[in-house]
Amino acid sequence: MKICFVAINAKYIHTAPSVRILDKIARKKYNSCFFEFTIKDNIDNIINVIKDYDIIALSCYIWNIEMMVELSHKIKEIYPEKTILAGGPEVGYDTKSFINDFDYILSGEGEEVIIPFIDSIINNTEIPDGIAYINRPIVKPVYVKDLNNVPSIIDTYTEDDRKNRIIYLETTRGCPFNCSYCLSSLEKGVRYFSEQYVDEVFDYIINNDFKCVKFLDRTFNVNPKRFLKICKI
Repeated sequence: MKICFVAINAKYIHTAPSVRILDKIARKKYNSCFFEFTIKDNIDNIINVIKDYDIIALSCYIWNIEMMVELSHKIKEIYPEKTILAGGPEVGYDTKSFINDFDYILSGEGEEVIIPFIDSIINNTEIPDGIAYINRPIVKPVYVKDLNNVPSIIDTYTEDDRKNRIIYLETTRGCPFNCSYCLSSLEKGVRYFSEQYVDEVFDYIINNDFKCVKFLDRTFNVNPKRFLKICKI
């Protein structure tokens, strides 16, 4: 069983942490890899690259959702035996609206559910919680209980990535606010990556000549003491 995780970025300079994280988890047990394309890539060319994989997982965002839907439909037309899993904020919080576009939709965070999902497809067993499908179009989002279970992906970036692309880094997940217009309000509270994790990531960044690193944290200075400590690194 071969699995690939697919991102379609807005520009080449962007990178997609989600597909790197899930690939790193999946490859502990399965033949897995990830691919990053851009919205300027031809869909037929994308299909040609990923056609040999049995499970194709698509990372869906506002800038790529139209391409992802078209990609999924074309794959199913040509290779109906393929299993298409979609995830990401553009589909995960509105699974019912997209349930006819993909075989399965992951709602929330995938780190702790991706292996059980692959197991269920291979063994034809019950699909785990947090994943919607045609007979279960609405599910409750799942979240990582312990961020120590999320592997660091800082070592997945090539020399070209480090020199020419934006590297996205998260030290927290969640938001302290509950703004009604924001999807972050659906996730209560803020979770922190361990100080050891942050220290190791920054050591790697400093020692490997990264040119541009941006934080994904919704509110980076939510904990002033932690914020000041990171600024001193």
